[in-house]
Amino acid sequence: PMKSTETLSAAWKMSSSPKWLHSFFTGIDALSGFCASDLFEGASLTNARGAYSDSLAEWALTSCLYFNKQIPRCQENRLNKKWDKFTMGHLY
Repeated sequence: PMKSTETLSAAWKMSSSPKWLHSFFTGIDALSGFCASDLFEGASLTNARGAYSDSLAEWALTSCLYFNKQIPRCQENRLNKKWDKFTMGHLY
């Protein structure tokens, strides 16, 4: 987490009326001083809470199976009505 919001404040001043700030941290305590300032007025704050949860694990597993089981190849074969006998890999 950031120790100071000086860099953020400087960048915010240089941008043209930002409306959104996203923190990659789950907590926003480090940003509380900045968010309470007049600079932040009218903007929204979001954080990464839950971004690394079940949905990310599911996406990783889906991606592994997608490539391991050669889904694009299977889809292409289906569209072409082609029987292409091949060996699919295994996830270990």
